[in-house]
Amino acid sequence: MTTPVSTLDTPAKHAAWHTRVRTLRACIAARGWFLIATDLAEVLALNMRLLPCLIRFGAGRLSMPAYDVEGTIEHTEKRGPEWYTRDVSTWPTQFDAEADRARCELTAHGAPTPHPSPCARCDAER
Repeated sequence: MTTPVSTLDTPAKHAAWHTRVRTLRACIAARGWFLIATDLAEVLALNMRLLPCLIRFGAGRLSMPAYDVEGTIEHTEKRGPEWYTRDVSTWPTQFDAEADRARCELTAHGAPTPHPSPCARCDAER
């Protein structure tokens, strides 16, 4: 299910994208907003690469966008055994805001800054 989305230029693609985002949101919420590797792959496939994530290590924590998480974990765990990865998480409000930003970017609205605004197709779903 991690097929990358490149554009939402048809109603069918738009509906499929929303279904994938809702499913992913429900899965992450059921785990208390903790992400697993497959969630992270789906986040990136849905163009939600800027989703803020918190990585907790045995010896500290870091906050960063989703696209940096995997590389940071690999690099940080090389520092020593105390730097093992405990978990990766995000927040519901941040998830929703990043989904709005990604949707606007994929529908060629451009990335709105600083607050995303819903597109006409999405207004009916809210």
